[in-house]
Amino acid sequence: MKQQRKLTQGLMITKEHYKMYKKGKAWSYTMIVAASVGIGVAMTGGTVANAAETAQSTVTTVKNTTHAVALQSPKTTVNNATEKPVDSVTQDAAATTQPDQVAKTDTSTVSQPATNKVAEKETESIPPVVTTKDEVTLPAETQKTSEPQAALKTQATPKTEAIPKPAKAAPTEKLQGREAPVDESAYLVTQKDAKGNYSVNPDATGNPDISVDTNNIAQYLEAHKIDGTPITFNGDTVQLTDGFESAFSFNAPNQFPKSTALITTKQQINFTKDFSLNATIAINWNKQMKDQSWGYGGDGMGLMFENVSPDQAVKTAQEGGGIGISKLDVNKIAYIISTNAKKESPKGSYDKNSWIIYQAEDGNPQQAINKPDNKPVVTNITTALSDAEPSKSINYSFVVNYQADDKTLTTVVKDESGADVTTWKYVVPDEYVGKFFTMAVSGATAASHAAYSAKINSYSYQAATATLNIISSGLPADITGPTQNGIKGMASDVVGFYRAGTTAPTTVDGKTVTKAIAVPDIGTNYLADNQAVELSGADNVINLVFTHDVNVRVQAINEDGKSIAGTQPLKTIGRPGTVITQTPTVTGYTLVPDQTLEIPETDGTVNAVYKANDQNATVKFVTTINGETKPVAKDLTLPGVTDGKIDYALIAPTIQAVLDKGYNLSPKMGSLEPIFDNDDQKDQTLEVVFVPIAPVKLSVKLVPVDAENVPLDATETTITGLPGTTIAADDYPQVPGYTVQDSTLTFPDKPDQKIQVVYTADTQTGAINFIDQDKQSLAPSVTVSGLSGTAVSHKSVAPTIQFLINQGYKLVTDGTLNATYDKDTKIPQTFKVILTKNAVSQLTTSLIPVDETGHMILSKTTQVTGVPGDLIKETNYPTVPGYTVVPDQKLVVPQAPVGTLVKYKADIQKAVVAFVDQNGQPIITSQVFSGPTRTVLDHSQVATYIQDAINKGYSLVSDSTVNARFDTDSQSVQGFKVVLTPIVQVKTDTDGPKKTDTSETVVPPTDTSQPVVTPQTTAQTAPVTEAGQTVASETAPTQTVDQKNQQPTTDGQETSGGTAVSNHEKTAAPVNQVSAQAVGVKSPQIQNTSTDLPQSNGTNSETTQAVPQLPQTNEQHQTTTIIGMLVLSLAALLGLAPKRKRHAR
Repeated sequence: MKQQRKLTQGLMITKEHYKMYKKGKAWSYTMIVAASVGIGVAMTGGTVANAAETAQSTVTTVKNTTHAVALQSPKTTVNNATEKPVDSVTQDAAATTQPDQVAKTDTSTVSQPATNKVAEKETESIPPVVTTKDEVTLPAETQKTSEPQAALKTQATPKTEAIPKPAKAAPTEKLQGREAPVDESAYLVTQKDAKGNYSVNPDATGNPDISVDTNNIAQYLEAHKIDGTPITFNGDTVQLTDGFESAFSFNAPNQFPKSTALITTKQQINFTKDFSLNATIAINWNKQMKDQSWGYGGDGMGLMFENVSPDQAVKTAQEGGGIGISKLDVNKIAYIISTNAKKESPKGSYDKNSWIIYQAEDGNPQQAINKPDNKPVVTNITTALSDAEPSKSINYSFVVNYQADDKTLTTVVKDESGADVTTWKYVVPDEYVGKFFTMAVSGATAASHAAYSAKINSYSYQAATATLNIISSGLPADITGPTQNGIKGMASDVVGFYRAGTTAPTTVDGKTVTKAIAVPDIGTNYLADNQAVELSGADNVINLVFTHDVNVRVQAINEDGKSIAGTQPLKTIGRPGTVITQTPTVTGYTLVPDQTLEIPETDGTVNAVYKANDQNATVKFVTTINGETKPVAKDLTLPGVTDGKIDYALIAPTIQAVLDKGYNLSPKMGSLEPIFDNDDQKDQTLEVVFVPIAPVKLSVKLVPVDAENVPLDATETTITGLPGTTIAADDYPQVPGYTVQDSTLTFPDKPDQKIQVVYTADTQTGAINFIDQDKQSLAPSVTVSGLSGTAVSHKSVAPTIQFLINQGYKLVTDGTLNATYDKDTKIPQTFKVILTKNAVSQLTTSLIPVDETGHMILSKTTQVTGVPGDLIKETNYPTVPGYTVVPDQKLVVPQAPVGTLVKYKADIQKAVVAFVDQNGQPIITSQVFSGPTRTVLDHSQVATYIQDAINKGYSLVSDSTVNARFDTDSQSVQGFKVVLTPIVQVKTDTDGPKKTDTSETVVPPTDTSQPVVTPQTTAQTAPVTEAGQTVASETAPTQTVDQKNQQPTTDGQETSGGTAVSNHEKTAAPVNQVSAQAVGVKSPQIQNTSTDLPQSNGTNSETTQAVPQLPQTNEQHQTTTIIGMLVLSLAALLGLAPKRKRHAR
């Protein structure tokens, strides 16, 4: 290696004088070619040449891209730093093209890897070689041929036209030394850095050695959330997350846009220079940070070197388990401390929920490098996700040093006390060297939260620089555009170019411009669009595409290439090659699609082809008679196109036919060869005007025929008229039942002609009636229809006839057989089908009333006689008092002599119950109850009112509602009576009971405010209540008193069966005895007014129990009553005797 380096240095420092001479169209250096070949051979043998350029200069062959390309660089003092050898451009990538034309391309920027290491001495740059194939080749001494040559890396720029050949160099007799004349006055980049290089970022390229500390950290580093939100440095520390970030977001590009953040360097490194980094990361969590089931602690933090720009590092960072690493498939180096929450960061047999520190394989957080000298560190510190550590903080430092000479990256991990945890050594792959890398520190969380912070203790590095070469295209051959080479800039700088006099762009193609350069117009030529190049490689090229405005007239022509009459060219201005979008509007024409109309290079006319639209013309053949225009032939519709000629041959036959009718063409007709107009909205109308020749009326005979041309039974009619005129509607013969099919016939042009007039049969209607011999209808009529004179279809009659036959009828006559429809369209026809009933025996059946449940109702029956199957009329049903016939039973005479059951529904009857004393005075309001005919009155409703009277001091005497039934009289209200009497209270003193003639009867006060129902022969008009409700206008039925049984009866009601007044009233109950069973409640007790009245058993008693009555009745035997009273009196006397003795003593 040293020998190779020494050999190369020796070759490079050799100074020679060269003679530049013209060879063909290009200038050449004779000695340079030989030197290049020599070095190429030497490098083939395995040596590595060191370029006498700055650290970022490369070998590049640029084919036919400029007009006067000056690639000579000024002398440069190179730093001690070494650089990686550079791959040269392959011959395939720099393949030659035709000298006069270079193919259009969408690429304008060429990037190369870093150059070889150079010696620390002042050297002279080697001039370029200009070949005869319109290409400029950088010195061959800087090329590396020991490895396959790499293709140029390009970046997209606006599509350009072919790049013209470079301008011829001015002839020179002799060129002393290596200096070539260069005109720097037209350079676009005019600022130089401290090293004397033209630079788009002179402050940075002049001093690429950077040492970051607390004072300048914000100048070289920045921090953002992954959604782009900036984060401010607090000295040398950044709080990436606080553990209380916003929750899940469905619509954001990242679902947790605030939970992951990065610190990124503004400048990049390329692993060709040494650098060192010391960063400390701190993690804190507590229970308050938990807002989901994932717990707290987050996912982890990372320290990365990624082959992306700083902006891309933030935009492509992965959240959560991605630890903030870019999702792009680029070269990466990453060191991670992870919670390993899902056992996916990293994957493997590592403990879940234990902090683990590892280097990611190729920057993939799911794969840890696990080699003897680079093993993961399982800290055994439990994460918050396990809930074992609900509150904790951890702190680690990463001390990173890179040695460019052996490409070794040494990383020492230290704990919070400063003790070494582990040391990793990693050899950076060759493919990484020379590429631009962004250093970043990340803190990533998602559903689980934690507070992540990072502190940059120190960071020393040499920022990667890049070279930019400017070329131009799109200019005329005699005009030279901007050209400048060897411009310096920082890696990832975005250099924008814009037309002078317009606003400088801040972004181009989505990239933030770090330097905007104005490009002045060159005559009428100007920069076509804003352009930008990102310095993503060591060498970069941008092709500035120029254009100019052209004045164009867009002319409309037809498909035959002729100008369309009446159209004016459309003037427009645009750039050459621009698609013309505005074209003339031509009425009646349509622009032919898929034409490529572009602005030419020079002012001129562009023809736009149009297609004629379809048009229609209606030709009318008319004449004028007495000032009125009338047609003499049918109109013709002719198709054509705008401005196309109408074919006279299509009109001539009709004209001739009119002439044959005795007409001549009008002298005012003019040309018979018109053209179609351009009106697309409506059809064109043309008239051929005729004048009649001496009109003569002709006779014609009209012959009526049917659609088959068969003559109809009608009289032929002879009429007269002018040839060609329409026959009047009144002139056609009248044919009953038929209508003229075509009423637009015209008179022929010859006399004594016969014209067959076609008639169509009218539609006739008819009704078919099915009757018996008494003209009684047997079935609904059937409506039929058909044409005049056609046969009536028997299919519409047969089903009804068959139905009646099945019902016991036989056909007598059928008026539809062989019948035809008449010709009278005004009056419908009538057809009769007469049938007679077959002789059958009649049966008599008794109509038996039954209720809805099928039980027989005691009532009179009626009998009907008829043919079995005949419908029994409802008027024959028996009339049953208190019942109504169930409708729609459709009963028929049975087939056997049996009874027929007729269902009835019971009517609702009403009954008034009067509650009176023995004098007939009302005690409480009479009540109205209702129920179906002959059903038992619900006594539980009556008992409620009886109990109310008993509670007022009454006892029941008689109750006619017990087992009472509603009657059958629906026209009047039934009447019942409940008789009660006041309870008699007996006063006593110490000498025993008083005599009955001096007893005092206590009568409870009568409610005089209530109406009274009195069982008299007069009608009761007092209002009563029905089921507890007041009836406003209810009139009680007229009642009479049965003088024998002292029972009231209602007019018209039955007295048998206990349905009106019960016989229970015949015997009155004792005054103080009320049957509890009869009223459904307990019997009332009679209070004794004397406290000294002894009971029969010798003990004091305050009450005397009433004698029980028979259940559900008021019946009691008078004998039992008398015996009871005697026993009670005897007991009272015996009980008082001892007491008197005690009082006497």
